[in-house]
Amino acid sequence: MKKFWLMFVLLLLSFGFTQAAAAADVDYSITSYTGDLVVNEDNSADFTQTIVYHFDSYYNGQVVTLGEAGNMPEGFSVGDSPDIEVYNDGVYTDIDNISVSNLGDGYEVKIYNSGFSGSEVRLVIHWQLYNILYKYQDVAELNWVPISDWDVTLHNVQFRIKTAKKTADSQLWAHQGYFKPVPEVNAKDGSYTVSAGSVTSKLELHAYWDKEVISTAIEKNEAGREQIIAQEKSISRMSRFLNIFFAYLLPSVFLLYLGYVFWNFRGLRKKLNRYQRSDRKVRLYEVPEDLSPLVLTQNIFGSSFYRLSPTRIKKKSDIRFENLVQAVLLDLIDRKNIVLTKEDGTLYLTVSDLNTLSDEEVVFLDMAFGNETKLALNELFSAYQYDHKATLKQLKKKYKGEKLEKAVRKASREVLSAINTKSREISDSVLEHIKEDQLVSPYRSLERGEEKQLDRMLGSVLLLAVLSLGIAVYLIFKLNLFSAIYAVLLLIAVCLYLYFYSSSRKYYRLGVLTEKGGERVYYWHSFRNMIANIESFDRADIESVVVWNRLLVYATLFGYAKRVEHYLKIHQIHSLGALSQVPSTDFHYLLGLSTAHLVQTSSNAVSSSNFSVSSGSSGSFSGGGFSGGGGGGGGGAF
Repeated sequence: MKKFWLMFVLLLLSFGFTQAAAAADVDYSITSYTGDLVVNEDNSADFTQTIVYHFDSYYNGQVVTLGEAGNMPEGFSVGDSPDIEVYNDGVYTDIDNISVSNLGDGYEVKIYNSGFSGSEVRLVIHWQLYNILYKYQDVAELNWVPISDWDVTLHNVQFRIKTAKKTADSQLWAHQGYFKPVPEVNAKDGSYTVSAGSVTSKLELHAYWDKEVISTAIEKNEAGREQIIAQEKSISRMSRFLNIFFAYLLPSVFLLYLGYVFWNFRGLRKKLNRYQRSDRKVRLYEVPEDLSPLVLTQNIFGSSFYRLSPTRIKKKSDIRFENLVQAVLLDLIDRKNIVLTKEDGTLYLTVSDLNTLSDEEVVFLDMAFGNETKLALNELFSAYQYDHKATLKQLKKKYKGEKLEKAVRKASREVLSAINTKSREISDSVLEHIKEDQLVSPYRSLERGEEKQLDRMLGSVLLLAVLSLGIAVYLIFKLNLFSAIYAVLLLIAVCLYLYFYSSSRKYYRLGVLTEKGGERVYYWHSFRNMIANIESFDRADIESVVVWNRLLVYATLFGYAKRVEHYLKIHQIHSLGALSQVPSTDFHYLLGLSTAHLVQTSSNAVSSSNFSVSSGSSGSFSGGGFSGGGGGGGGGAF
């Protein structure tokens, strides 16, 4: 799941960087855009664009497009010979190299007018448009999108629209989109002025005049005025509804639902944890049960030798693999199944008694000693030794390229397979031991209803996170609109999901603590607290501990061997039973040697199992506008 979110975020960042890189070739802004539209009686129109560029980098020229796509009257077209004026820093400039290209759904004007950072370029382009209005029985309708495909935001956008023939009955609306500000429209003397401020995507003009403003034949044999007004009222209602829905209603529903799920999760978690007792400050000075480190790890702490093996993916656990191996060795020394001796400064372990060993301990000794009965402490697990550099050097004499890769991977995977086989055999034997001794698990499986509840909660929160992300991405990339509320909702949903996931993992993996199981786990955690806080013992506490040898075994398992060893030295405690044979040196260091080979081998083999030899433009026109209009217009710089 972490990888999924990481990949998703990287994908979004990559997309954003790509967009930014594409737009960063020429750094410029449009500081002003003015459009003047005059509709003539023959249903043609004169459209003049006045566009002001400000450049912050070197540039080669400017591009402006005007389209014919989308829902426009039959026969609508753009003239192919626009008049173009260019002003560089306020001075008229005669440009010879100007091209006008037919794009199939409009025309592109490309002006080769280069300059430097800090320059201001004003373009005045006069277009001839044909058959721009629909004619009904009662009115003539304009439904046109003059702005749709610019590379950058247009600032100070203004349109002036009028008809050559005056009429008393007319009305005009302007739209940028459901979630964008509504442009201001002012009427005066039969003409309209539209002030749109900054336009990031589209601007659509929708208007009607009395049919007498144009002299062409009726195109639609029906009344249009009421339809147009009804359509605009519908757009206005829908715009208000969508703004309320997406800005207030939907986020409120999402937030309330997240709160509802969180409340229910807390209730379910409280129910599942009802037998889990707080044990942080409680100390127990006696060993709760006489369990071997292997059995204790698997039965009480829910881990196993195989699960903790360094060949496996690391997972959160109260027990570390190195500590488990060291505790098993120390336990066997304490029980006199193996003997620790020192010869010529070297520490040796000798197998002395196999009769009192459990099956898993026999397998463990077989893994540690192989066919030997006596080994130096640092030679344990030597049968599983793997040296990547030595193996690679040897195999390079026989193989090259892909064959070398396969040979190295095969050699390392053979070692990994051997370690995993033995580790699994130890864990399986522990499980059989637990069954034979009728050691009941402290945990029960999740009930079907409980599991369904957890699944629903995790799924619903994840779904809300995906929905919030989807809406946020749509608003940003489709509408160029950032909504902080959905970013906040996404953050809350992701945090809740991670909290739910981390809190519920133990229920899926271990189960739910039973009443008796909760008591057993409580005692063991209290015993562990005592070991962790051993340095704060007073005299009465010391006298209450009568099995220092067993305490040392469990301290090693829990990772507190150094603390206990230090405490024993300071207080000169020697009642360690068979462990007294261990030289008075650092226990932690000595036992650490025993696992160094196995851990290092596993790490090398895992790395080698994956060995590889090598490891050494302006856009197109948009069809269809806010109220169904067409056309399109864009531009940029190069």
